[in-house]
Amino acid sequence: MKVEEQDIEAIAEAIETLEAMKQTNPELWYQPGKNGQEQAHRSTHPIRLLVPGNGWGKTMVAGIEASWWVKHSHPYRPTPPHPVMVLWVCNMLAQFKFMADGTLRPKCWGTAGCKVVHTNNGIPTEFVWPHGDTIKVFSSENPWEALQGIPVDLVIFDEQPPLPLYRELLRRRRTDRKTEFMIAATATKGASWMEQEIYAPWLEHHRSLGLDIDQAMVEQKHRRIFVWPRGSIADNPAADAEDVAEYAAQTWSSEAEKRVRDHGGFADVNGTPVFAQAPLEAMMQAARAVQQTKMSIMVAA
Repeated sequence: MKVEEQDIEAIAEAIETLEAMKQTNPELWYQPGKNGQEQAHRSTHPIRLLVPGNGWGKTMVAGIEASWWVKHSHPYRPTPPHPVMVLWVCNMLAQFKFMADGTLRPKCWGTAGCKVVHTNNGIPTEFVWPHGDTIKVFSSENPWEALQGIPVDLVIFDEQPPLPLYRELLRRRRTDRKTEFMIAATATKGASWMEQEIYAPWLEHHRSLGLDIDQAMVEQKHRRIFVWPRGSIADNPAADAEDVAEYAAQTWSSEAEKRVRDHGGFADVNGTPVFAQAPLEAMMQAARAVQQTKMSIMVAA
């Protein structure tokens, strides 16, 4: 079949248009998984806590959620009609730079279509879209008092924030901006305020209704809190078999940490030995055997 020159030009133009769309709206190519990702996006709970394991796609979910809010293009739920303010809270700005360059801008927000209007030591800290919608980046290294007076529609915590900062931002849920919160974290800090203040009330509420944790994840009956406490890289549609095998082969300092990193949820790792438990116990048994031998020799002497 002969291809006319005008057909070649039309195809080239279509490819250029497609690439331009990917630069501006990469979220159009996003397909959320059914094991928690889509459920998190559909939730209208004021507080959403995502604590599955590493590789589940927490950062991607949070980044896409922010993109849908500032572009008013959420496919599952309404967003505010006014220009939206999203606050992205990270633990360290240097950490945010790696995520912004590697995941957030190319895969979630787009590297075109918005302007960087503020930077901090070369790290972008404020992104503005054509109609005034904004994503501000705040590091929890800084005093939380700096956020007073900022009207925020959506707060996204990338990893566990300090409790005083979380409580301060909770006070913003008032007047016409009913602030919502999404926490995307791997709970490797052991028993934490997230478990006590968010997860425990959510779980106890569902237990009072006669629902176990699996049923709670489906029903999500709590009035204010949505929690997705389980999941692994195998639940991430963006991961392939090689990715899953690579994560499964990794080792951690304790079985408790491995469970959290591989499957999510909470575990009290405080006081857990940094060495593998089985070899440590074998060493202790050997030491006790040596001590007993010494005592026997002393008695015999």
